[in-house]
Amino acid sequence: MTKKISFILFAFVLMISSLCFVSCSNSNETVKDGVIYQKTRKSVDGITIDCYYASGCNDDIEILQIAEKINGLSVLGIKDEAFKNKTNLKEVVLPNSITSIPLFTSYFLGCTNIEKLTLATDDVLNLFSDYGSANEKNTEPLPKSLKKIYLTSGCEKISARSFRYCKYLEELHIPSTVVKIEDGTRGTTIGVNGNLPSTDKFKDLPFLACENLTIFCENSTKPSGWDSYWNYINESTQLAVIWGNYN
Repeated sequence: MTKKISFILFAFVLMISSLCFVSCSNSNETVKDGVIYQKTRKSVDGITIDCYYASGCNDDIEILQIAEKINGLSVLGIKDEAFKNKTNLKEVVLPNSITSIPLFTSYFLGCTNIEKLTLATDDVLNLFSDYGSANEKNTEPLPKSLKKIYLTSGCEKISARSFRYCKYLEELHIPSTVVKIEDGTRGTTIGVNGNLPSTDKFKDLPFLACENLTIFCENSTKPSGWDSYWNYINESTQLAVIWGNYN
């Protein structure tokens, strides 16, 4: 009898230890609404803080909405290729806490069915490819399915080259918080490896070759901080702009 009780106690302790190990090993991971978040530490303005990064999601999710906070901590980024080949995704919403997308991160590489994207940064090309805004191939950098992009109030600037060659994009919605759009006409390319410097004034337009795009602006008129050729797709053709209508 004593041996039997001892065995039961031993089994119980073993089970509790096992559960404790699982809990401890996953203590830095949280799942919310089918999205996986990993707790990490990040240096912000020289200060190291605790935060979360989105690291994946369930395969059947069609609308992916990444939270701005998890367990009281900000979600400040996404793990590289976190949602690679999630072909069920049709819509993606990133929070205002994610204000930049680094090169070569390719969070949504292979996500070929996304139709709508909402985010607080113009670093859109870096989401889908392994070359991002460094693209020199003159090819469509976004999935052909992506038709609508909504920039949110966390976005303040659109840089030269940001959306170039996005030939299938149909709508870009720009909030009033965007105080600067660079047209790139004052930039030059320094000659490298025997190549001559580029003097093409219009090579860095932010919407170069976006022939199917209409822009919806929350502002009623062009802000003074937007450059002269901000909505040109070549040296003579402007995109259609609908003022005073963000939606």
